[in-house]
Amino acid sequence: MSDTQKHTKPNVPNLRFPGFSGEWEKITIGQICNIVGGGTPDTNTKEYWNGDIQWFTPSEVGKEKYVSDSIRTISIDGLKNSSAKLLPPYSILLSSRATVGECSINLNECCTNQGFQSAVPNVDITSTEFLYYRLLTHRREFIKKACGSTFLEISAKQISKLNTFIPAKSEQEKIAALLSMIDERISIQSKVIEDLKKLKTAIEERIIKLVQGKQISLGDILEERNEKSTENNQFEVLSSTVTGIFNQREYFNKDIASANNSGYKIVRRGDIVLSPQNLWMGNINYNDCFEIGIVSPSYKVFSIRKAFNERYVSFLLKTKKALWEYSLVSEQGASIVRRNLNLESFLEISFPIPSYIKQKEIGDMISAVNSKLLLEQKLLNSLSRQKSYLLNSMFI
Repeated sequence: MSDTQKHTKPNVPNLRFPGFSGEWEKITIGQICNIVGGGTPDTNTKEYWNGDIQWFTPSEVGKEKYVSDSIRTISIDGLKNSSAKLLPPYSILLSSRATVGECSINLNECCTNQGFQSAVPNVDITSTEFLYYRLLTHRREFIKKACGSTFLEISAKQISKLNTFIPAKSEQEKIAALLSMIDERISIQSKVIEDLKKLKTAIEERIIKLVQGKQISLGDILEERNEKSTENNQFEVLSSTVTGIFNQREYFNKDIASANNSGYKIVRRGDIVLSPQNLWMGNINYNDCFEIGIVSPSYKVFSIRKAFNERYVSFLLKTKKALWEYSLVSEQGASIVRRNLNLESFLEISFPIPSYIKQKEIGDMISAVNSKLLLEQKLLNSLSRQKSYLLNSMFI
């Protein structure tokens, strides 16, 4: 790889494979592919559905580079009696409404609903793989050009007229090969994480079935803490979410706390933090990441009594049984999402607690799996950042 001087040669990327020179060709997207829309057969005509033709909707693309089987299928009659069009294998399914700009490559002949403006490559000019990545780099432009009162949508004409830059086909293939290799590694890494999550779930379910001990209520396990900050920005602001506890600025990429956070609740390492409105969704976390921080006064903060192993308790508080119990003690509020926690009933929820030695054994085992998951997730994040960097640097 070599850096190029983009300010002296405007039509070359910042990062380029050795051996390639000269400017990329300025061209419209419509010159390198044929843009094809989709359609939906009459849903009341049974004969139009459950046939042999794959029929994709926008929610089915974008998560994976390649797609083969759709959730629903249509028949030949459904195809003939709708605006849906048959797409050859290795077309790029490009969502044009709902979530604009999501892409996947179809491995089999298929069609789509009207939420697509799919790209059939002109193979004499560009390769499918390169076009796929090229379209990904234009996603912001697609979204910017999308319009509509009910939902944002971009038309085939708008996509076709959009200017782009492409190199010679040999350079296209080198770029696509590198990005494909990274995508394959991302796919493998995602599978590793998925398998680890399944293993964790299996371990947790087995523990719940086999563990024996005296039923002890959360009121005897947890002790509420109401320590508060005494000045503005005394400690970093944290946010508790369904997926964990995070530095607020890093998680939201901005500050959402009050301008004056004096009087916020202090959270120390080893504390339990929960959102009374979102507890039923699983917004309860054990703080093992931050030595000290502050959270909004709307949160509840607890310490774990010394007679109990912190990691075992943190495991119990995230189990399916716990989530079910939280739903029972959370009453519907003004919002569908937010529910009001009955704190007294919450503290009466009980769990089987074995000996401290057994608690520590279980807690350490779950912690080891969590640490492995965190490590693998960091690797996945690193690969995703690498892909994003290359998409930004290897294209104009």
